[in-house]
Amino acid sequence: NAQFTDDRLVPRSVNASHQNGTNEAASKANDQDPTTKWCVTNSLSQTPYLQYVMKDTVVVDRWMVLCAARESGDYVANSFKLQYQAVDGTWIDADVVEGNQVNKVIRTLKTPITTTRVRLQMVQGERDGYTTRIYEFAVYGHLKNDDADGISLLREMDEQAADDWTDGKWFNLSGQRVGNPQQKGIYIRGGRKVLY
Repeated sequence: NAQFTDDRLVPRSVNASHQNGTNEAASKANDQDPTTKWCVTNSLSQTPYLQYVMKDTVVVDRWMVLCAARESGDYVANSFKLQYQAVDGTWIDADVVEGNQVNKVIRTLKTPITTTRVRLQMVQGERDGYTTRIYEFAVYGHLKNDDADGISLLREMDEQAADDWTDGKWFNLSGQRVGNPQQKGIYIRGGRKVLY
């Protein structure tokens, strides 16, 4: 299996305005499998969206979209937006990508957003049309109630210990190193708290 894992925020639910049946459903963009996709043909919608409802209020500072160049370079999504829902229910643009030509888009937000809902709003799917093909969509950050800096002790450690904390190894909240987490919970990875 070609699955991969990263420190993305895991939504409580995933839905979309449109999808091409269960084989190309919204959930395929959140399964951490770069061989499955969410797809919407332009006859269904030229500007569909994919929405994540988070388990709790989160602070998002990065996001990623994996497009469909594995099928064809012409299928790379051209223009799209990361949006978040404000307290009053309106959707606000957090970041906008236009004229994209790369398959894996990774963006850091100038201003992190705090929300319980995010969505990928398509503006134009493929280069010469509007069919949407997205293999993965992820947002990164931390729970609002978490310490945004991760573990403050990180600043006081010697250089080698700090390297261990920031190189992607997993630790429990007591600072003990663990293998890959076996149960859901909050862990430390890359010097920051992450929800697994």
